[in-house]
Amino acid sequence: MPTRDTQRFRAHPPPVFPTEAKPSWWTEVHEAAWTRGADILSYDATPSVLLSAEDSQFALRYGVGAAYFYRELREWSPRLEHLLREEWRELGTGVDWSLAEPLVHRGWEWGRVDLLRQPPKGRS
Repeated sequence: MPTRDTQRFRAHPPPVFPTEAKPSWWTEVHEAAWTRGADILSYDATPSVLLSAEDSQFALRYGVGAAYFYRELREWSPRLEHLLREEWRELGTGVDWSLAEPLVHRGWEWGRVDLLRQPPKGRS
């Protein structure tokens, strides 16, 4: 039987990346991680004077996916931030990194926690 959360999710699915701004490494694994975190992280994506709700969710989503893709980098560091900042610019989102970075960081933190919750490969 569907729960309220699943009913709400079906009624309001999380937004998707615009095709032209999707990182080249984005796969079903990253999509699944975002789907698990979308409702929780969407509370962080409230519109502000500086960023729309859509841009905020895009930054959070990117951070979640980055936590999975750059899994060998276990802590937020200048090296990781540099990689993400450069990739963010290449995506051409139109959103300045200085505005997106706090939300990318928040999404990355959630993604790291979610990654640790996943069973090791080969196990269910």
